[in-house]
Amino acid sequence: MKRKISNGLLDIDEDKRRQSELDSFKFFKQSKDPKGELFIIRASWINRWIKYLNGKRERPGRIKNEKLY
Repeated sequence: MKRKISNGLLDIDEDKRRQSELDSFKFFKQSKDPKGELFIIRASWINRWIKYLNGKRERPGRIKNEKLY
């Protein structure tokens, strides 16, 4: 399925995007020595995103962390 990114610049195959994100998630989850930047993201968004990666829901949308501050 093709879907436009919200900025309208690219067409992305949804299945390829999901698989790419799932591969990255598995890689970073297994990493014992994370390097680079770390970000704080609400657990509820992460849970929706993981369900998306497993094909159980639609993409969760933009990350909104207003309640973290």
